Amino acid sequence: MELILVRHGETVENKNNIMQGHISGTLSEEGIKQAKLVAERLKDINVIKIFTSDLARAKDTAKEIAKFHQDAQFIEDERIRERDYGIMTGMGRAESYKIANLQELGINGKPEQGESIVEVGERLSDFYNQILETNSDETIIIVSHGSSITILVGIILGRSLEESFESLVKYENTAVSEVDVDKDGNVNLVCFNCVKHL
Repeated sequence: MELILVRHGETVENKNNIMQGHISGTLSEEGIKQAKLVAERLKDINVIKIFTSDLARAKDTAKEIAKFHQDAQFIEDERIRERDYGIMTGMGRAESYKIANLQELGINGKPEQGESIVEVGERLSDFYNQILETNSDETIIIVSHGSSITILVGIILGRSLEESFESLVKYENTAVSEVDVDKDGNVNLVCFNCVKHL
């Protein structure tokens, strides 16, 4: 099974350093261009299913990819949403960090009314386990969010949540990560956070 994970294109909120979390987000002009470029990059792959976060910024990116894969199932799944930042949602980053420093919260802490990394990991693990059970030699595209992709890749590679959390990187808009999982469960990370299409 080949899993291709793609972050959504740049949003207006990204440009303005807004904590998006579970708000929909709106692709910027640059984000639309990025979505078209990543769609072009992936157009010749034989894709069976396209999973997308149900948030608009991911869905709109996934729809660009789906234009080249008319026969692929298009599936929205809220389990692959971004982390819920609770009361920090919609704030500028500088303002939000006066409320809570996400790094200092670790994997168990969470912003008020928000999610912990452990909770994000649980829903992503549930999603991945279902993928393993229902797919075999297929190629699947997953359109999601920066921290969700980083944590999901960690789950696939068998890393602890602590490792994934500590290695959270600036995952670029429309960056591609590719992971191969064979029938014996052996995993090969082909690329991570790759933006050669931009």
